[in-house]
Amino acid sequence: MIENNIRELVEAIGVSGNEECVSLVAKNLLMKFLTKVEIDDFYNVIGYRKCEIKNPIKILLDAHIDQSGFIVSDITSEGCVRLSSFGIDQRNLIGNEVTIFTRNNELIRGVIASSPPHIIDPDEFKKSVPIDDLLLDVGLTAERARDKIRLGDFASFSNQVKDMRNGTIMGTPLDNRVGFACILNVLELLKLENLMSELIICGSTKHETGFHGAKNVACKENPQYAIVVDACHAKTSATPKHIIPKFGKGPVISIGYNSIPQLAKKAVDIAKNNNIPYQIRADGYVIETNAFEIQVQNNGIQTIVISYPLKYKHSPVEIVNINDIKNTSKLIAEFIKEIGGVVS
Repeated sequence: MIENNIRELVEAIGVSGNEECVSLVAKNLLMKFLTKVEIDDFYNVIGYRKCEIKNPIKILLDAHIDQSGFIVSDITSEGCVRLSSFGIDQRNLIGNEVTIFTRNNELIRGVIASSPPHIIDPDEFKKSVPIDDLLLDVGLTAERARDKIRLGDFASFSNQVKDMRNGTIMGTPLDNRVGFACILNVLELLKLENLMSELIICGSTKHETGFHGAKNVACKENPQYAIVVDACHAKTSATPKHIIPKFGKGPVISIGYNSIPQLAKKAVDIAKNNNIPYQIRADGYVIETNAFEIQVQNNGIQTIVISYPLKYKHSPVEIVNINDIKNTSKLIAEFIKEIGGVVS
């Protein structure tokens, strides 16, 4: 079920600022668990699981559903497209496939142009090419390109998921459609529990361009608690030594600026008591997740970040481990039962 939800979410269009398609997909998936689900003016997907307790504790579960991507900034006299980007690592661009989503609902595929190694100076191999110097070849004349593509059209790497070995999947954008799939799995784990808290589920938008969606929902709903689910950097052979979370070793509990210390300690105790593997991330003044904005809304919201390890974040291909996702879901479900209470 988790794999199917991830695939359906990942294959939906949803570059930050243009989330309508993925919002509809997320809404349909959420309606399998909740009777009240809506999409607001920001295209945030918001669902409510009520309880029969009067004035219950309100717990917000947030995972952003937008993705990093591109926007068309120019069309050249040769019919190639110039792009501006947000959240994309420019070192990984050359030779990659990119899909433009036109305002006529047409998908136009292209490849970021590169020169064969046979005809470039050897020194060029050592350089990262700025996106302003790159062109997207869409296989059209200038006249046809300008007829189909307009300035301000959004684009992204090709959205897809592929299975790897040992319970691992690769694709883009796993960050953070996997986080929303994790929340769906939390609802599955809790569907028979008589909770004493009200859950507010948010698939938030515009994260990659400034956390606007989650900030708006947190301010409007004013929960007592917020659990932010997002991807965190998993250690690879290419990461700096200070990257601690390991791939396949369980959910990551943030301790520091974006997580209330008491909640982080409680999450650790819950993981230990339920034999759920977990990892700790020392979270300094880091502006990576929606927790940065959620925690300071209204009179303050007690917030915790629980992440899943992900390799190669914001690159053309990201990688996650399904067991990490399942264990993240288990930890969050038990955490909700602990802080919100369950009618026995």
